[in-house]
Amino acid sequence: MDEWAIPTGHGLGSWNFHQAAVDLLFKIGLTREETITVLDANRFRFGLGEDRDAQYVVDYVLSKSRHLAA
Repeated sequence: MDEWAIPTGHGLGSWNFHQAAVDLLFKIGLTREETITVLDANRFRFGLGEDRDAQYVVDYVLSKSRHLAA
């Protein structure tokens, strides 16, 4: 998580939030629900934070990974 964190107030955290989701899901091996919980709890670490939607990002990452695996 620290690798992708962006200082509060910077509006550039969307890509980093996405990358954190990828790491949590595929490098650490958390479940979908665990990843959403961790991202929600740490939204403030990704720029402004309020506009980060953990469920959307996790579902997007999972859908893309399934698409690539097919």
